[in-house]
Amino acid sequence: MRSFCADVAAHRRMRPFFAAALLGVAAGALTCSECVALQEGIHRAIAANISALEAKSTAGVTATATLEVGQIIWHLCTLDSWRASRPRESLDAACRDATKTHVDLMTEYWKEKTTDEYKDPVLALRMKRAVCPNPQLGACALEDLPSDYEPLRPEECSICRAVVSDLVGIVRLSRERPKTSKNDNYFRLIGLMGQVCTELPMRRSIRANEADDVSDLCEDFWDEHEAALSKLALQRSPRYAESLCADVLEVCEKSVPLDGIYKYDGAAPKDEL
Repeated sequence: MRSFCADVAAHRRMRPFFAAALLGVAAGALTCSECVALQEGIHRAIAANISALEAKSTAGVTATATLEVGQIIWHLCTLDSWRASRPRESLDAACRDATKTHVDLMTEYWKEKTTDEYKDPVLALRMKRAVCPNPQLGACALEDLPSDYEPLRPEECSICRAVVSDLVGIVRLSRERPKTSKNDNYFRLIGLMGQVCTELPMRRSIRANEADDVSDLCEDFWDEHEAALSKLALQRSPRYAESLCADVLEVCEKSVPLDGIYKYDGAAPKDEL
């Protein structure tokens, strides 16, 4: 079994290329949704790197490997784990800019975690709260990010609202804009949407003693309502998303408020997600 330590020394030699830019960063260069997506991307990239190192280890052999967090962040936008998320062009551009301009800042937050911490999707949520409100980024207000004081509970309406909001985020940040259910970009988008329950801990505060119940209820909810939820891939109407939990699936008394779905991006789009 391998253990890992984070080493940022390897990226230090690159500092001359971005130090000047770092000092002159304008607040608000990243939107909140872009910063949030970047932290999720970093988590996926680190977890994939650990999995690859573990796959190379010999069973029953204890070894130590160096996880170069700074290098992972520096190269994030070219990694398979990032490309697999099919980011829209504006998010891709934000990734390229932010990983060069803010690599030191983000590395300071992400470095020196345990292997188990790096594998835990909850770390991505912690890093969103730490990195995105940083004044040097100015991307998010802390109060806009999920709070431990308002955890996601294992209740069907709460699960529906969380799932729909997260699916809207996935659709909006994806470059895929399928017109029919018979082409590759539709299946790629559906594949990303199908990970929504697995990735809930990256996006929602969940009490540790309720994590299994939330996960099980989410999986059951997805299995039961996959057809209606999957329509968001083609029917990218804000009104459809808003009406899903109350009117279409009838698991909530009220529609999902627009400010709940679009809180990271500000005003809701009028016609299409």
